Amino acid sequence: MKQEILTLIEDFNEKYKDWDGDIIDLTDEDKDVLCYEWLLAYPSWMDDYLPVAITGIKSQIEFLDLLYDKGTDEASQLLKGAIYLELESALRERVADLFCEEHMEVEPFAGYGRGE
Repeated sequence: MKQEILTLIEDFNEKYKDWDGDIIDLTDEDKDVLCYEWLLAYPSWMDDYLPVAITGIKSQIEFLDLLYDKGTDEASQLLKGAIYLELESALRERVADLFCEEHMEVEPFAGYGRGE
């Protein structure tokens, strides 16, 4: 996983008390940051989630920068919401897994210590 995503998870853990790693609990602004960083960290996903007319990695990154930095109009908000909804299940699962790896102890199954 890219370092930017791990850093965001740590930031969210500090910001939200008793956060269990579920992105549903994040504010819309934090969900936008997560989507933006995810798409930058995994550029191959951009082709699947950005408008078809925007081609080429440079153009896609410039579009993302504008959308997430200056996109406050209704159309931009709708597009950001649509991107989040499309990414939500993959993001939710991956962020929860990474959160658990870093912040939860896994108990060994019964009998593990006895060689069973």
